[in-house]
Amino acid sequence: MAARLAACFKSLRSSYNAEGAVSRWVCSQPVRGFMGTATGKGVLEKATSYDVIVLGGCGAYGSAAAYHLAAAGAKVLAIDMHAPGHPWGSSHGGTRIIRLAYFEGPEYVTLVRRSLNMVLDLQADTGKDLFAQTGVLDIGATYQGARAAAAAFGLECEELCGAEINRRFPGYGVPEDMPVLYQKEGGLLCPEAIIQVHCDLAVRHGAVLHRGRVTSWRSLGHGPASGVEVMTNTGESFTAGQLIISAGAWINQLVPQAKMLCVPERQVVAWFQVPDDMFNKESFPVFIAGERLDGPCYYGFPKHGKPCGLKIGCTHQFEPGRQKSAADPDVLGRDLQPEDEMWLRHGLKTFFPAAASSQLLAHSVCMYTNTPDGHFIIDRHPVHQQVLLVSACSGHGFKMSPRVGSLLSDMVQNGARGTDEARDELRPFWLNVERPGHHKFLQAFR
Repeated sequence: MAARLAACFKSLRSSYNAEGAVSRWVCSQPVRGFMGTATGKGVLEKATSYDVIVLGGCGAYGSAAAYHLAAAGAKVLAIDMHAPGHPWGSSHGGTRIIRLAYFEGPEYVTLVRRSLNMVLDLQADTGKDLFAQTGVLDIGATYQGARAAAAAFGLECEELCGAEINRRFPGYGVPEDMPVLYQKEGGLLCPEAIIQVHCDLAVRHGAVLHRGRVTSWRSLGHGPASGVEVMTNTGESFTAGQLIISAGAWINQLVPQAKMLCVPERQVVAWFQVPDDMFNKESFPVFIAGERLDGPCYYGFPKHGKPCGLKIGCTHQFEPGRQKSAADPDVLGRDLQPEDEMWLRHGLKTFFPAAASSQLLAHSVCMYTNTPDGHFIIDRHPVHQQVLLVSACSGHGFKMSPRVGSLLSDMVQNGARGTDEARDELRPFWLNVERPGHHKFLQAFR
């Protein structure tokens, strides 16, 4: 297997075109919506029967799963409405944070660490820029949770205050007495590039990437070995032994019972013009910052790539009692609204006062798919055991996609919930009546 992967990487390095994609397959321009209307094909000939079909195959988790399954020798069909790294879902915008001192809970730390190691290996083997180490700051609201995760895993961190951070990193203007946890090991990931590499490697190992609209799927019988059939809008149908549904914000179109369990939310980020010397990746760590955990929480990045500015986003998902209407991924508002900019500038004023009146350069809209408890769902379908549900990452899932992709491959190859290793890492994300919203979801299948 090692020799096979080494040969694959050597071939892959020699075949990248100027845009960074493997030139052997180039699809037509993407159109909006996973469940849209256009269909296209890669250059590889499609069969109609596979070991596994991946829906959302050009997203974060789908592309990683397709790669690991194909590398293991499975016959894989990955279906997506868009080309790899498309701007219509949840994995675009040039950068994503990767952090090991995980305030959401220590159950994520192993996944993050192993994902980071896998990204570093991909970066070394392909020569692509996939990760930049900037360090990570947990400021104010997330300090205690990040500190607890760091202590549980013996992560090397510094406990500082706002005044110390402001002296060390002049781009920051954090309230002087606010607690801050600084970890050197984290930084930023390049999501489009990582997805492209996963897709390219999957194709190199024989996977087929198919662009098209999935209209429905059905079980071909009872029991985990009964297989599935997937239908598209052009009348094509494909069968497989197992199906992975990793459709992000579109999961409710494929599993309608998940409507109340997996709720899409519109999310906005923007880039602001700032000086190079204080906001480059050598002098400005990525951050998560909030005055309190039940209020707005900000996250952001140094100048990196294009648009070349300070990137900042704001999430309200931790605010209790905040009513959020479910976003429709097919008609999502992509324009910047006055309220969007108001919240982002409030974050600048609070934590980066030198940038508070900076020129807005650009914005981008993506989606979170939130669960009631803010944690992932990765498990077998309650009724159709040949189907894996992989979605609702609640706005913090990209960083773990390389490792989750390998664990999905484990589940497919070994059946049920996989090996002991897969069970240990994914157990917190199984369907469980004790988790908020899960009892109602499971009841819908009775």
